Amino acid sequence: MLPVREYLGSALLKAGLDAKAVTIFKKDLKENSNNHWYLKWLYQSLQKKINGQLQAS
Repeated sequence: MLPVREYLGSALLKAGLDAKAVTIFKKDLKENSNNHWYLKWLYQSLQKKINGQLQAS
């Protein structure tokens, strides 16, 4: 079985849809708390989201 949400979150992150990527990765991390990749991607998406907010202000 392919981890569809993993690919979806990654695609959202690459597309600049950081808030949606955060939502996907948070949900995946709750369901798969032993998967360190979700934590890494959540961190990256939050970092991009924060940087985007700082640049906008």
